Amino acid sequence: MRKCFGLTILICLAAGSSMSGFQQDPALRDDTYAVYSALLSDPKIVQEFGDNGAVFIEETTAAGRMRGGPSAVCYPQTPANEADWREALAALSQQQFRPEKLESLFKMSRSYTLLDGKAVAEFRAQGMREEAARGRNWNYAGAKRLYRLSPVFFNQKRTLALTEIAMWCGGRCGEGGWKVFEKVDGQWQPYRTSAGRTCPGWVA
Repeated sequence: MRKCFGLTILICLAAGSSMSGFQQDPALRDDTYAVYSALLSDPKIVQEFGDNGAVFIEETTAAGRMRGGPSAVCYPQTPANEADWREALAALSQQQFRPEKLESLFKMSRSYTLLDGKAVAEFRAQGMREEAARGRNWNYAGAKRLYRLSPVFFNQKRTLALTEIAMWCGGRCGEGGWKVFEKVDGQWQPYRTSAGRTCPGWVA
């Protein structure tokens, strides 16, 4: 378990473990963590953080719950972007999933903690105990959140990115879904769908 603050990236990197997978390619690694940072800076997700102190993130990527990928409503296709969309979806469909260990390279305004497998199990067990102890008085709004990230899937030019996030806040509490990002003037930002539509997600 490692703790990191958004302004101490270099310190946390020096303390991190050896790199594997996407982290062997410096440019791909930079884009991947930039997408994760944009995702975790989304106002809706930041609002979920609440006043619960540090943000807890599983340090290993997961295959994701919505295996089919984002629907077309997430990224309305035009003749100009259709190829990018197909390439990103192909990267998702052709993946041979292997969990990747994340480094403390997220740029966030809040402090965060990466939890290894043992710490994740303890976190969930503690949450379940607290929920059982409080029974009907359990307040999910005040519960600590645990976030899980899927790999990031790019088009060939790495101007479009797809990733899935899941949040757990108790035995019967959780939500998640796919997010789409685009690179504009060198910066990753959420793709703005027409008419304010958002990607369909799941809620437990």
